[in-house]
Amino acid sequence: MGKRTRKNLKILIVDDDEKSLKLLKAILEMVGFEHIIAASNGKECFTLAQDELPDLIFLDIMMPEMDGASVRSDLLNNEKTKNIPVVFSTAIVTDEEVKNTNGVIGKDLFVAKPYDSGKINRAIYAALGAI
Repeated sequence: MGKRTRKNLKILIVDDDEKSLKLLKAILEMVGFEHIIAASNGKECFTLAQDELPDLIFLDIMMPEMDGASVRSDLLNNEKTKNIPVVFSTAIVTDEEVKNTNGVIGKDLFVAKPYDSGKINRAIYAALGAI
């Protein structure tokens, strides 16, 4: 495999809000990423993560049916996906929200909405290092 660059890394973005998905995709494209896969719910994320094996997942915490913490738990318990870094995205990160995840997201990264390129770049650097 060649050198990891923004052009060849695969990013999976997950949010039930279409506007948030479009904004995050636009920011990622603006900062140089070309392989961006979008999912609108947790189940779709889990399936795509197994099929596509992305280098990084941006995962909304608050989603209907299967929330971000449940998705992360499933990813961690799956041999193919357990090492994929996750950056959680949320409009509000409260102690209660973190507590309700039973510690699943305690060691993962967070980026607060609304998104901007600075927040996204810092999260990518924290998750993947300099690329």
